[in-house]
Amino acid sequence: MGWSKIGRGLGIALLVLGWIVGPVLGTVTREALILEGDRLFLAGDRLGARARYQEAKGELGLPRLPRPPLTDPSGLPPAARAYWREYETHERLTRRLVALELVLEEAPHFLPARLRLAEHHAQRQEYRQAIAVLERGLTDYPDRGELVQAQVNLLTQQQKWLEAAIALNQFAVFYPDRPETAGFRQRAQSLRERHETELRQRVTENAIANLLVGVAGYAGRGNPSGAVTALQTFWALGRGESALGQSYAENLQKSLPMVEDPKIVAYVRRIGEKLAQYAGRDEFQYEFFVVKDKTANAFALPGGKIFVNVGALLLSQSEAELAGLLAHEIAHAVLSHGFQLVSRGNLTAAALQNVPGGDQAATLLILSYSRDMERQADRLGTRLLASAGYAADGLRNLMVAFGREERERNREQPPPWLSSHPLNRERIQYLEGAIASQNLNRFAYEGLAEHQQILTTVKQILDRKDS
Repeated sequence: MGWSKIGRGLGIALLVLGWIVGPVLGTVTREALILEGDRLFLAGDRLGARARYQEAKGELGLPRLPRPPLTDPSGLPPAARAYWREYETHERLTRRLVALELVLEEAPHFLPARLRLAEHHAQRQEYRQAIAVLERGLTDYPDRGELVQAQVNLLTQQQKWLEAAIALNQFAVFYPDRPETAGFRQRAQSLRERHETELRQRVTENAIANLLVGVAGYAGRGNPSGAVTALQTFWALGRGESALGQSYAENLQKSLPMVEDPKIVAYVRRIGEKLAQYAGRDEFQYEFFVVKDKTANAFALPGGKIFVNVGALLLSQSEAELAGLLAHEIAHAVLSHGFQLVSRGNLTAAALQNVPGGDQAATLLILSYSRDMERQADRLGTRLLASAGYAADGLRNLMVAFGREERERNREQPPPWLSSHPLNRERIQYLEGAIASQNLNRFAYEGLAEHQQILTTVKQILDRKDS
């Protein structure tokens, strides 16, 4: 993809023309700048590439970075210092809690107050409030091991072994060189093993319960699906993440219209495998598949089996945007989201299927949980994207394109409580916040030229199908 001096001169000429004749050629100018940035990036000139990307993309007006974390109370502003002193000296617990909240209003970067407030909530078994206090801190300071440790302690108090393991593993993926990472990895493995042991015990009990529900359903309405669900649950969970995902992937390849064009498939797999190197779950054998479906969608199966529709390729405008989508799906696999849904969803669905409105109730329960997963996958996926050398706003820009398509088609998004994904504007906002708080680089590789060639091939395949 090398550019000659004539090509660079043409890019400059287009830039000048864009200034003179207006926004029509401005689009061409942006593309020329990104192409030149890609060339410089691949040639190893990262500073030159950054300058081109920055000129082409401009600034987003990202949220202001949080203040550096503070651990010494002597560095507190006067009002916060007074509230902290009141917390340390007052005898009444309610007054001490109020003082802690006031400290955090004045100095949200003071970590001891955040840790103490979460601890007091936990002592009163107010786990939701405690987790919320810590998550606000982790949003600004995801690299603080003491916040992660406190979060894990809260989750283990509630016997949420897998969620605690995921929190530890996510920190290890982000910060592999930190001194606490090795210990976090070991504890994550121990917690995951404990989860699997208890899961096997629970599956045995639930399989029997589901079987009874299925028999009752069959007796009452001639509906044996509950019994089938029980057997499927027992079989699937007993095989583990990788085997479960492999089995589902094999079945889907037989039932879905798969793209077989070697150029397209190789392109998607190359991007996916590059991202997977940074995922931190080496026990998975990641595989990437392309589905001949115009819907802009993708999904992840347990164990790292990723399916992406050609509609998602057509929506993306660069390799970085497609990589953002793949990174998001890889993050779902890394965080065991699919496995969690299988292990928690089937019993709920079977138990509610014989209740009037039960199907809707089960759906709402699963969708509500899924929104939290989507936020986690967005944040981790953006980090994977930047770690692999892509522009960190690839996923964010894809969400902008998706929102634009929704508006053009006059689609109304469902209310948040009925959607498995956060609303598009909300996702864009917290993705921008994640980029800012983690200081991720927006001005890295975009990958425009080859992506455009791939899109041309995709359109040709779809045209042949429609003709």
